[in-house]
Amino acid sequence: MPSRIQLNESLAFLYICLQSSDYKSIDFNAVAEKTSLKPPAARMRFTRLRRAIEEGALDRSQGTPVSTAVTAVEVKAADGDDE
Repeated sequence: MPSRIQLNESLAFLYICLQSSDYKSIDFNAVAEKTSLKPPAARMRFTRLRRAIEEGALDRSQGTPVSTAVTAVEVKAADGDDE
């Protein structure tokens, strides 16, 4: 059974960004409307969130850091283990 995902503010914001995109670019005006932020603030929040995810700086109490999860997947693929 998959583990439960804890919904937090960053995850909800990321989902709103995804909904407000055409999968190539994000409409930060639409994100701003949905989040009560100004468009530049929404853009900056996304930039900071993306940087934190890419650097593996997730809150460890919320789950596995991205860099650790990616490493585990790469190691499993390299071993040829398929479950």
